[in-house]
Amino acid sequence: MCGIVGIFNFGEGAHPVSKEELVAIRDAMIRRGPDAAGIWLSPDSRIGLAHRRLSIIDLSESGDQPMWNSRRDVIIVFNGEIYNYRELRTSLASRGHCFLTQSDTEVILALYDEYGKDLVKHLRGMFAFAIWDLRAHTLLLARDHFGIKPFYFSDDGRTIRFASQVKALLRSNAIGTKPSPAGVVGFFIWGWVPEPYTTYEDIKSVPAGATIVVEQGKCPRIEEYFNVGSKIREVAECPKVLRQNPAEELRVAIADSVRAHLVADVPVGVFLSAGIDSSAIAGHAAASLGGRLRTLTLGFSEFRATPQDEVPFAEEFSRACGAQHITNWVTRGEFLNDQQSILDSMDQPSIDGVNTYFVSKAAAASGLKVALSGLGGDELFSGYPTFRQVPVLAHALRFSKSFSRAGIALRSISSPLLSLITSPKYSSALEYGGTVAGAYFLRRALYLPWELRAFLDEATIASGLEKLQTLQSLETAIVGVKGSKAQISVLETELYLRGQLLRDSDWAGMAHSVEIRVPFVDVELFERVITLRAQGHALTKRNIADTIPLNLSPRHRARLKTGFSTPVRQWIADKTNERRLPRGLRGWAHIVLPVAPPVRVLSFIPDAYGSNGGIALYNRDVLEALLLSANPFALTVFPRSMPNGNDVIPSKLDYKTKGISSKLRYIFEVLKHLASSKSTTLVFCGHINLLPIAWLASLWKTSPLILFIYGIEAWGSRSFLSRFLCSRADLIISISAITAQRFTEWSRVPSSKIKLLPNAIHLNRYDTGPAPDELIARYGLQGRKVLMTLGRLATQERYKGFDSVIDLMPDLIRESPDLAYLVAGTGGDRARLEQKVNDLGLGEHVIFTGFVSESEKAAHYRLADAFVMPSKGEGFGFVFLEALASGIPVVASSKDGGREAVRDGLMGHLADPDNREETKRAIFSALATKKGVVPEGLSYFSFENFSRRLDNILDDFLNNERTNNYIDPLLRHTATTNPEVVTEEAGK
Repeated sequence: MCGIVGIFNFGEGAHPVSKEELVAIRDAMIRRGPDAAGIWLSPDSRIGLAHRRLSIIDLSESGDQPMWNSRRDVIIVFNGEIYNYRELRTSLASRGHCFLTQSDTEVILALYDEYGKDLVKHLRGMFAFAIWDLRAHTLLLARDHFGIKPFYFSDDGRTIRFASQVKALLRSNAIGTKPSPAGVVGFFIWGWVPEPYTTYEDIKSVPAGATIVVEQGKCPRIEEYFNVGSKIREVAECPKVLRQNPAEELRVAIADSVRAHLVADVPVGVFLSAGIDSSAIAGHAAASLGGRLRTLTLGFSEFRATPQDEVPFAEEFSRACGAQHITNWVTRGEFLNDQQSILDSMDQPSIDGVNTYFVSKAAAASGLKVALSGLGGDELFSGYPTFRQVPVLAHALRFSKSFSRAGIALRSISSPLLSLITSPKYSSALEYGGTVAGAYFLRRALYLPWELRAFLDEATIASGLEKLQTLQSLETAIVGVKGSKAQISVLETELYLRGQLLRDSDWAGMAHSVEIRVPFVDVELFERVITLRAQGHALTKRNIADTIPLNLSPRHRARLKTGFSTPVRQWIADKTNERRLPRGLRGWAHIVLPVAPPVRVLSFIPDAYGSNGGIALYNRDVLEALLLSANPFALTVFPRSMPNGNDVIPSKLDYKTKGISSKLRYIFEVLKHLASSKSTTLVFCGHINLLPIAWLASLWKTSPLILFIYGIEAWGSRSFLSRFLCSRADLIISISAITAQRFTEWSRVPSSKIKLLPNAIHLNRYDTGPAPDELIARYGLQGRKVLMTLGRLATQERYKGFDSVIDLMPDLIRESPDLAYLVAGTGGDRARLEQKVNDLGLGEHVIFTGFVSESEKAAHYRLADAFVMPSKGEGFGFVFLEALASGIPVVASSKDGGREAVRDGLMGHLADPDNREETKRAIFSALATKKGVVPEGLSYFSFENFSRRLDNILDDFLNNERTNNYIDPLLRHTATTNPEVVTEEAGK
């Protein structure tokens, strides 16, 4: 069992694969593979593969992945187990294949050499793998026959990303987090997310029994190689001849599957309940392993002396098997301690799996890495009540197919009454009950579509139902399958087993690094059983019991099926409110997937992407912090300008650039959006000059208005209109305390409305290494001490202090003749400054770099021995943080926001820009300070702390009573509904 990940840029214009992105996705799956980690990136950075390993077969390092074939022209990452790998290895060796490891992974590589993508037809096991063929420049993705192993991908038309977990893929900022209506609606209909959907629009599931072929320059192709319904139809048309009598054929088939699933280089245990399925597996495993078998059972005091108590039967059977048995009693306290871990471990929401979580936890505590489970027996041997109830319901209500409108009308009348005494689903009996597909849907559904309006919006419901086509997909799955029990078997296998039970086993087992194997979900056993059925043998759970190589007690054989349940309701429900809880698992479903809508933000900003100024960088950090927030934010952004169009805009942003050409076009695009868009939670105004349009939007959408202020634009006295509009803002977020102070002096906005959010620094983008020789030579700085200022050379920004440093240069040169002043940046004021330098005779000492790109900025900082900006109007001074992150001592102004950037002198030198002597002393002190040292206090301004501060500000604001008239109640922190008992019979 492992976690796999890959990124392939198959289309033109895709960005190179990022190693950091691969590692982030891979290491989000560390519980899937705590034993080893590997990564490979192609020389051209078009493809990268990564792997986390849970060592089960071939425990040596030779089994680590990614793994190459012997010629090193095919490489694989693989999750799962191949149970017939030894037989395949022997066959392949006879054909000349050489093997360097004892792993099943290497066997897959050899099979690929023999059969290409058709190799999947030779595999017996559970698997999800990716193979990159260097010769053909082709990527092959494959998932096992029944979908035991999860496999997810995201395809934007140029790049495909894939991994074993949805939550791991979300570590990529390139994948959008827009909710999928089909995923959300599908979850509330079934209690699990139906494939191929996930809860995210941009992530889909690789189909079970299918491959995806991705060639460079071509669209991915999905090709099915196995389908449950198709296989049943195929065998029914031409069944194979049995070699022995039916009872013996079944015994051999089950024994063979169990024996195959025991293949491992670590101990294998069995999850033992009181049911026939797990008992059969334990009995056959005991016959193979003898006294080495280990079994585990969960016990709950709430179930003692009730039909749901599994412990007495399980302990009795384990003794008969001679197994080393563990009964693990799970308490209410343990559940409460683990509840958040359970929810976090769910890769996709599910109303089941709590039981498997705790039995896997017990297995891990006992030292087991592998355990067998009885899942799949009910689907294959008609064990669920659906096999009895659905045909009866479909037959009894067959007349209703001609009266669908009457069924809807009856449901509308009867549902309010029925919901008081029983499940409201019964009011839809005439609406759905007249066919096998409809009756199955009625029986298994958690919510019926008409019930969703109580908590989902109409647009989500309509879009989700349109994509799901639930009844139609059920009908399609059983087309051509004869017999109601065979039809139900197809539905149970392709929906309930695959969508819930197998997926739950994966996340719950992997939460504790335990591999769960399912011998009843085996392609060879499946074919043998449906062959017996095709020959007229009606197999049931009793037939499974007859294969067990031990004598079952009569009471064990007669024990009614109860389902492997967990008493969550008893653990959590307040006794006084228990009667008001929703029926079944509905309350738990709303805890697993809260349906609060995202915080929809409409933002008006001067610039962000495609611009390099401090305000643009601040806006960019605000937007990206919201995208990474644990709270769901949906961001629509109207930038006023975008000087450079080269920045990559995150796909999660709705970045509206059509209006940047003119004011009229900007206003037109905003008004068009306001008229057509859905509700807005918050309106952001990223600059005081944009307040009129932002205020209009907040009025139109009846949403709170948040104003961001930076520096000099918010310092001076402004018009009456500006003062009025500022007073309309519900919250002001200021970059610094001095900006907040000067803003309140003229705007008269109370300081209680203002929160501080200082700039962020991305520390990983800077380093303290030596300056590049190329830049030193370019500017003639060999052997010289260097002062530096970086900023726009704009007439309206003379407050930055370029003039002050130039005026001081004659005095500084007298004491340090080798001193140079590097003026980095460009703008309309450059010509004046150059003339001033010439008039002072400083041409050899003052060097103008011109425009410095983002890619070269960090290297330019390292040219300096001190960064100096004695400004008078900086709201904060982001450049100080950049210089400090590069290990450069700084001189900041004591009269503006620069003081806050160096934390009142703790991280840099302060000077009054109007005091020449004080400024000169500060410059020489900075030049005497050792460079290459990053102050410890700089982490105060890290992007992580910036994100946390922004989250806290918005959380407080959204929960503030003053905003209650604006904010949807679902967005506020409310007490959660109590969950209920979690059982495999979710649709009751």
